[in-house]
Formats: sequence, structure tokens, C-alpha cells
Amino acid sequence: MTVQPSSASPTARLSFGRLAAINAFWFGGGAHWQPIYIALIPVGATLIAGSNADLLIGRVTAAGGVFALLTPILVGWLSDRTVTRWGRRRPWMVAGTILNIIGLGLLALSASQLTFIAAYLVVQLSNNAAGAAYTGVIPDVVRAEDRGRASGLLGTMNQLGTVVGVGLVGLTFKLYGDTRAGLLAGYGLVALILVITLLITVVAVKEPPIARQPNSKSPSPLAGAVSYTHLRAHE
Repeated sequence: MTVQPSSASPTARLSFGRLAAINAFWFGGGAHWQPIYIALIPVGATLIAGSNADLLIGRVTAAGGVFALLTPILVGWLSDRTVTRWGRRRPWMVAGTILNIIGLGLLALSASQLTFIAAYLVVQLSNNAAGAAYTGVIPDVVRAEDRGRASGLLGTMNQLGTVVGVGLVGLTFKLYGDTRAGLLAGYGLVALILVITLLITVVAVKEPPIARQPNSKSPSPLAGAVSYTHLRAHE
């Protein structure tokens, strides 16, 4: 069995405000990864490993890269086949973000290399799961004539999120120094931005009704992850 939209492709023209709201979660994505890579992970690794921080960072990012590669492929494929009263994309976005926030908390509190690596893997897995489902939102709810506008907003929101996230996290370290308190404040800001932008997008997205249809041949999960993997490669 496969899942197919039970209604035709979207035809209504969406306002700029609605498109911006649909793309709000990309702002959260920008505010998430760049502050983590630039400031939060290095400070956390230094607190744990001291002079060996660079080695710990290398291990963490190498292990996380596997999840960044494989998770979008699987979750993109699964979200295409998800049937719930809330749609097929939003449940993955919400569940992934909840787990993402838990992972951020674990990263902020990690005091050993093992827990630090494990927490980072949770963040990679959950964020990529939410993001993979999210990439299907624009084709699902935006008419073909407006997808260029929507995609342009996608990039703009992501870059704005990066600037705001890096700026706010940098401010927390100026206030608290490279300390555990600074980490907690920085990760807390990232989590707050994720929650706010997720709520805006979830409310703005009106997923079309879907229904199961028999199909003896399921398409490859690779197709559903191409756009998300391409975006992450350019962050």
C-alpha cells in the first residue's frame, strides 16, 4: 500500500505572510546548526576534554555525519507513507523537534565524552528527521506557480536564522563566559527558537487530505531525501 494525496495539487495563491509562516521553521534550522558548530560544541568539548577538545570534536562530527546522511533518506520515505489526522509531515516535524530539544539539553549537561557524543547523535538524528519531513511541505501545500517564491523565502529564512542564532549565542557567552552556564543559556535559546518557529509553521501548514491506494511497487526512499541533503550540504 502507498499513500497518495486524495485531492488535486494545491491551486490557491498564498500570501507572502502565509509563505513566510510556512518557512518559519527554516529560520529555526538556521538558528540551530551554525551556533552549535561555531560556538556551543567547541565550548562544550573544551569543558569536557580540555586540550584534547579538537579530537573530541572530530569524533563527534564524524559520528554525526552518518546520521546526517542516512536519516533524511529513511524519514523522507516514511513521511510519504504516513497517514494521521494531522497530516503526514507535521507529526514527524513535531516528534523530531521534541527529541531534538531533549538532545540539546543532554549536550548542555554532558560531562563526559561518551554522553557528549551520544547527545550529539540524538540531535543529529532528530533534527534530520524533522527536516527531512519538512522538505515535503512546500510541494504539498504551495501551488507550482508560487514554489519559486516559497523556495526563495526558504533560503532567506535559513540565513536570517543563522545570523540571529549566532548573534544571540555569542551574546550569552559574553554574559556568562565559556562556562556551563553559558552553554545552558545558549542551548536554551536555540531550543526556544526551534519551538517558536515550529509552532508558527505547524499552524500555517494546511496539509491536504491523503488516502491509501494499492500499489505493488514502492518508489525508492532515495528520491525523498535529495533536496534536504542538498540544503544541508550548503549550510
